[in-house]
Amino acid sequence: MIYTMATDGSTIYRNPGVMRIGGVILDQDEKLVHMFFNKLKRGTNSVAEYEALLKGLEEARRLGVTRIQCYVDSQLVYNQLTGAYKIKCRHLKPLAWKVKNEMAKFEYCELRWSSRETPICTVADAVSKEQTFNKGEPLWQMELLTQQKLGPQKKSSSTSDTGEQKLMQAN
Repeated sequence: MIYTMATDGSTIYRNPGVMRIGGVILDQDEKLVHMFFNKLKRGTNSVAEYEALLKGLEEARRLGVTRIQCYVDSQLVYNQLTGAYKIKCRHLKPLAWKVKNEMAKFEYCELRWSSRETPICTVADAVSKEQTFNKGEPLWQMELLTQQKLGPQKKSSSTSDTGEQKLMQAN
């Protein structure tokens, strides 16, 4: 079974700022298995994107997932991890190394870039921002749990999409 995960990281108010990370993990039927979110110390948006992906991979392993597709909406993070971009910022190099190391622990791990307009990336974005809480529970969570499919397909045919890119890593 191949699971699907989308993660997102952002900063609050400014960049750098207080970082928020979050993500969702779906089963092969594209139903929600797990979600996570956290507020972290001050950092840049790029650090938050890496931290979100790292946390997502750790959560997936904790759940016993061995095969996974990981969606990120950060072109910078995707291109740095695939080697298309050189990592010039010294503070991002250890994070990239940690992510690659964590990816190598899976039987199968595929990294994909997808626009934030896809449903799964939209949900990951909302989770990372802990949007719309009511009595400690996100209001959108109920809608999320009742949806049939949350996979990486587009929201609608009118949604513009610049495509999807992928990096496979299998052991």
